[in-house]
Amino acid sequence: MIWLYHFFRIDREPAPFERFIFNWIFVPLSVLGTVMIFVSSSLGRSECKSACIAEDYVDFLYAPSSNYGLKPETCVCFTEEEAIRPMGMQGGTDIWK
Repeated sequence: MIWLYHFFRIDREPAPFERFIFNWIFVPLSVLGTVMIFVSSSLGRSECKSACIAEDYVDFLYAPSSNYGLKPETCVCFTEEEAIRPMGMQGGTDIWK
């Protein structure tokens, strides 16, 4: 196990293959994953908005899936009476159930 100490030391200069792995594999995958999360959330929000407008609701609330997909995404549409209530979270119709 002592050989791991030399491999994981922070005070040494990284080897060329370590730089390659970091620059060309880890960083692009991290950026791609972040962009995919934002694009997915944006597409779901616009889909929720268009579905609520198509069904003649005046307001909507979109919640993307969370916890690695364990909690499904929800789209709650509000009528005029439900939209003027404080907090806007009471009532509503979940159209993606």
